[in-house]
Amino acid sequence: MDNIKGETMKNKAKKDKTLKLGIFERLSLPQVLPDKASLEKAIICGDIRDKIKIKQADIQRVKLQTLPNGSMQWDETKDKKIIVAFTDLELEVIISGFKKMGEEEKFPTDFNFIKMYRMFNELS
Repeated sequence: MDNIKGETMKNKAKKDKTLKLGIFERLSLPQVLPDKASLEKAIICGDIRDKIKIKQADIQRVKLQTLPNGSMQWDETKDKKIIVAFTDLELEVIISGFKKMGEEEKFPTDFNFIKMYRMFNELS
């Protein structure tokens, strides 16, 4: 019985480390990551970027485009969220990035950005 409980706990922990991310989160999350870091942290940031990368098929499907003012626009009805699993190290880097933005008073006030912060904060 203990082994079954242990397996269930492992599965739950693994499940709890995943999020469904849409175009907004995949475009915005890199803003949270540091521009410069130690080699180890840079590798972790690269792994995060690889997981959330927007591909040509995504661009075509949602009709992603940059507007003249620099903002991004896409068809949210065609946004297929992807399930992304994050390691503890990746979550640590992401949460620390959010905290640094807050400390430096550079945290965007956009509701969707705040929602994204809450998603990651609940996951960690």
